[in-house]
Amino acid sequence: MIMQEELQRIYEFVLPTELNPARSCKPYIDGIEQLLAGSSTTDSTSDSLKLSSNESILQKKNLNEGSIKQTATSSDNEVNDDELLTYLNNIENMPPVSELAISGDEQKAKRTSVLSVSDLSSQIWCEQQLCYKFLYPYVMNDEGEIKRIDDKPHIVRGTSLHLERELEIQVKIPVECVTREDSYGVRLLNMIQAFDGLIKWKNPTKRYITREMPIFGNLYGGRLYFRGIIDEINFDPVKNHLEVVEFKTRSTKAPPRPQQVFTHEVQVNIYRTLIDELIQAQTDKELYFKRFNLDMTMILSESIYIEYIKSGYLNITTLEHAFDFLIQLVQQMPTITTHGSIEYILQSDPTYKQRKEFERNEMKLKQLLDKLEPYWLGEREPKGVDIEDAYKCQMCDYVDICEYFLMANPKRTVYVGGLSEEVDEKTVHAAFVPFGDIFEIQIPLDYETQKHRGFAFVEYETAEDAAMAIDNMNDAELFGRCIRVNLAKPVRIKETSSKPIWSEDKWLKEHSGDVANTTNKDEETEETTTTNPKGEEVEAESTIEPLTKRLKTSTNPKVYLDIEFNGQRGGRLLIVLFADIVPITAENFRCLCTHEKGFGYRGTKFHRIIPEFMAQGGDFTKGNGTGGKSIYGPKFKDENFEIKHTNAGQLSMANSGSNSNGSQFFLTFVKCDWLDNLHVVFGEVIEGLDILKKIEECGTKSGVTTRNVTIVDSGELK
Repeated sequence: MIMQEELQRIYEFVLPTELNPARSCKPYIDGIEQLLAGSSTTDSTSDSLKLSSNESILQKKNLNEGSIKQTATSSDNEVNDDELLTYLNNIENMPPVSELAISGDEQKAKRTSVLSVSDLSSQIWCEQQLCYKFLYPYVMNDEGEIKRIDDKPHIVRGTSLHLERELEIQVKIPVECVTREDSYGVRLLNMIQAFDGLIKWKNPTKRYITREMPIFGNLYGGRLYFRGIIDEINFDPVKNHLEVVEFKTRSTKAPPRPQQVFTHEVQVNIYRTLIDELIQAQTDKELYFKRFNLDMTMILSESIYIEYIKSGYLNITTLEHAFDFLIQLVQQMPTITTHGSIEYILQSDPTYKQRKEFERNEMKLKQLLDKLEPYWLGEREPKGVDIEDAYKCQMCDYVDICEYFLMANPKRTVYVGGLSEEVDEKTVHAAFVPFGDIFEIQIPLDYETQKHRGFAFVEYETAEDAAMAIDNMNDAELFGRCIRVNLAKPVRIKETSSKPIWSEDKWLKEHSGDVANTTNKDEETEETTTTNPKGEEVEAESTIEPLTKRLKTSTNPKVYLDIEFNGQRGGRLLIVLFADIVPITAENFRCLCTHEKGFGYRGTKFHRIIPEFMAQGGDFTKGNGTGGKSIYGPKFKDENFEIKHTNAGQLSMANSGSNSNGSQFFLTFVKCDWLDNLHVVFGEVIEGLDILKKIEECGTKSGVTTRNVTIVDSGELK
């Protein structure tokens, strides 16, 4: 075993240098296997992941699922003592950093290697985090153990569930691999088995299923070459529909955030495109062997050759033979249509599943790849998340060392207020670029009008340039209006949000500088909003299941809201009002439901819906969140905050600050304790939680609804 002091030495001196220092900011692709830091390859025929000891294939079980394939298992990811000691020995003999600088030829070689599809998904989530994972892939836990950054209980559990799904239709068969070519021979065999089984599948009543199939290719003829493992392919022989399925595990029943779903969709769409290109004979053989650095003429080991024979594929003695046979085989595929879907599985109960199907927009996929590609080629620096996605930082293991955006040097960003409607990004750039190099300009939009909100953030390369801009531009005139320019304060991690911080006036007053506290005299209406989440990244607790712990007395009134979706009948929400605790607030809502005062909720829409947060409605005068009135007048005071936002389905008052209650309300989708003592809770949904779930599905991150959700009728149950 490694001694504690040796572990500490590895942690302090070895692990942070795993990535070549010359690549620290511009990571190039090392290929399918990344060597350890400072280590050298002493045996050209040895696979750096030691696949000779653990490569395997999976033989299909004799089940009724319809899969007759074999797949390759991934290699062991555990970090053993020998590997860590190798780190230690290597670092003691490592040359100076200046000698580690890679030559032009070596850079070129790295840029012609292979990129994992999962790495691309990580890049979409946060490019800066991905770079840190390359730099610091190991951490030391409280027990002094060095673990990979992804070696966490929920990830380990997810991996276990993937394996369980795989072994439902397949059985592992160990195969001895002597060379790297052998290991790739097994992977090609698994692909051949998968496509051969699909072609021969004749059962019209069942779908053909194969899991954990390798895939590779040069997507759209770009400069990147991809590899990956497809979780599942299922084929409908009647409709000729081939579906690519990605399994994702969840620790709660709450649906994933839209940003997470987007990365998953991109991953599946890349797999779909790689399959299409393989079937359409667009996979270049020479490029495959070049990118994976393989010898196409090397004779496969006897163990591999025997496996091909057992599977019924004769005369395959080299990788070239296997590759050619695969291409010939897929040419026999029928004309198919590929589809994509994601299956979310609950870790505590794998029988609980949520499924999402989606289409593929090839133009957007190409545009995304064009945006991401320069990073991998060393043509630009890594970039962190935008302000509206700052909540991701709360989940990041590297947040304490991350130097991106406002975290490292908040004095580089200035707030520019008082902008007229004519001002756009080009105008701001032209006005502020004389004072220094600009890193980024953001002009936040109003999600209702799609026009900017009259202010911008300008981030300079240096704090000195930002100070110069403030000195020269504050109180200057731009398009006939006097603008305000001062330092923008950073986003604190604990205040991150699931929606853009600039949509919160409270945040602007606190963080956009002192002058931001000045009221805009041109503003005629005051938007009523609910307070945004604090950003403590905790999974949502449930999918609309009330956990009320308060006593609902029989004397409390019950009201109903009948809901329509795009004019189609949806269902009824039955709500109990806590008149025994907040009688004034409850009476206001009851009267607005019955229309006994001559006005109320009938015919109004939920104008703002944010998944994993709330649905807001009740603006019967303007319909956009800036109107409404109470039965007591325009506004009435906060009654009390005795009831907390403890679970989903709670009814609470929306406001534009303290003591500003009107008619607008919101219904929670999850526990919202950050709203406690800010909004008055006065009721709860007791029937129709399935309807509330449907309402949540009509929302977006920005709050803009995807369907019209209308209260067509409302009243009181006697």
